[in-house]
Amino acid sequence: MSTEYYGTTLKALIKLTNTKYADIASYIGYDISYISKWCSNNKLPSSRYVEHINTKLSEYFTAIIHEQKKENEFYQWLHTTESTDILFLINQQLSAAYRFSLQLGHKDLETKASVRLITGYEPVRQFLRTMLPQKLNSCNKNQELIIYGEFCTLFDADFWSYLDILNISSPHFSIHVGLDKKKLKTPFYIEALYKILNQYINFDFFFYDNDDVKDTNLIIAKNTFVLQYAKPSSRGLALCTYIEDSMYIQDIYEKFILNKNNASLFMYPCLSPWQTDPDYRTSFYASHRFFFFLTNGVEYLLPHHVFDIMLRHANKDSIFSIERLRITWEEILNKSEMTILIPETSLLRYLETGHIDLTDLQYIMSPEERIAHIESVLTYVKENPTLILGMVHISHNMTGNEMANLSFYSNYKTSFFKKNTLCITNDAYPFYSITDTELHHLLLNYFKQFQQSNLYQHYSADELKKIYATYKPLIEKIVKIQ
Repeated sequence: MSTEYYGTTLKALIKLTNTKYADIASYIGYDISYISKWCSNNKLPSSRYVEHINTKLSEYFTAIIHEQKKENEFYQWLHTTESTDILFLINQQLSAAYRFSLQLGHKDLETKASVRLITGYEPVRQFLRTMLPQKLNSCNKNQELIIYGEFCTLFDADFWSYLDILNISSPHFSIHVGLDKKKLKTPFYIEALYKILNQYINFDFFFYDNDDVKDTNLIIAKNTFVLQYAKPSSRGLALCTYIEDSMYIQDIYEKFILNKNNASLFMYPCLSPWQTDPDYRTSFYASHRFFFFLTNGVEYLLPHHVFDIMLRHANKDSIFSIERLRITWEEILNKSEMTILIPETSLLRYLETGHIDLTDLQYIMSPEERIAHIESVLTYVKENPTLILGMVHISHNMTGNEMANLSFYSNYKTSFFKKNTLCITNDAYPFYSITDTELHHLLLNYFKQFQQSNLYQHYSADELKKIYATYKPLIEKIVKIQ
C-alpha cells in the first residue's frame, strides 16, 4: 500500500473495522473532536504525543481486527501477503503516514499550546473569577478537579471562595486535594474544613496525604484546563500559568491522576460506608460509646410504633434495613453511652419539617409522630444516665451558609460524615468515609470541644421535662406548620 495522509490512513482503518469515533476516543483517552480533525486532515497529533497515540490506535484496531476475524481483509488493504504481526504493521503505517503528512507541509496550527501567564495578586484573582465559571459551569458531564496543593494553605489564600461563583451542572463534581494533618491540630483549620464541606455540599471532596501531592502546585480540570501556580500566601496567588490545549491537558492528567499515583487517601465521598463494606454498619454500632453531631434531624431514639409505620410504607428492598435499624438502635444503641449534640437551628428545622434520613429511607414524620419522638427522647434520657443531649449555637463562620447540613457520627474508633440529602441538587454522594485514624480523632475532638464552650447547653432529664412542659403548646403549633 502506498503511503497516504495520516487522516486518510486513520479513516481507512476505521472503515475496515466499522468502528465509531466515540469508541476510539474513549480507548485512547482523547476528545472525539480530535479524532474527527485527524480523520479530515485538518489536524495532526502533536509530535510530542504521536508515538503514544499511534501505539494506542494500533492496540485498538488490532484487537478489533482479530475480534471480527478480518485479518485477510487487513492484509489485502495493505497489499501484503506476509503474515506479519498486525499491531506492528498498523503502527508502522500510521507512523509513515504521519511523516508523509509532515513532509508535504501539512500544518497543524492547533497543536501549539494555548498558554497564558498571569502575574500579580489582583490580576490572578480576577482571572480565576472569570475563567472558572466560564470553563466549569457549562460542563454537563462528570467533572474532576485535581489539586496538587494543601487544603489549609489554599484556604489561607482564599482559594476556596472561588467555588462560590460556580453554578455547576455536572452530575458529579469531584475535588481531589492534599491535607496536612499537622495543620489540622489547630482548631481554626478543622473549622475551615467543616465549613467548606458544609458550604459546598454538591461537591465531592477527596482528601489525600499532603506529602503525596505537595511541590507540584498544579490544578487540573479534566479535559478543560491546567493551571500551575506559585506558592500561595495569605494575600492569594501571585502568579499562575494557564494551559487549555487538550493534548497537553490529557497528557498532564494521565501523569498526575492521584488514584493512579498511589496517593494515601484520608477521606472520600461514597453512597454509604456500608455499601462497599456490608459489615460496616454492624461493626460501627457494635460499640458501647457514641458521639453524634446531628444536623439533619434526630433519627435516633425513635418510638417503637414509628418503625411499624415506616415498615407499612416501605418497599420490599427497605424492609430488612428498617428492621435491622430498629433492632440495632433499640437493643444496643439506646442503652449505650451516647452523646448527641444538635445545633439549635437544626432542631427547629426538624420540628418544622419532620424529615429524617435513614439512608435507605427518607421519611417525613407526621406532627403526631414528632411529638411522640420528643416524648420518646425524654424517656430514653431519663432511663439512660449515660445519654447526654445538648444544644449548640453555631455561627456562619463554622457553616459557611445559613444552616449546618453535615452531620458527624463517631463510635470513638471510626467516623463518617452524612450530608443533608434534601440540600443536594445533583448526584453528589451523601456520605464521607473517614479512613485515617488520626483525622478521625482530630475531628472527634473538634466536635467534643463544643461541650466546654459557652456555645453549648446541656440539659438533664428533669430539666428537659420542665422545658418540654413549658413549651409544649408552642412545639405543637410548630410541628403542625405545613
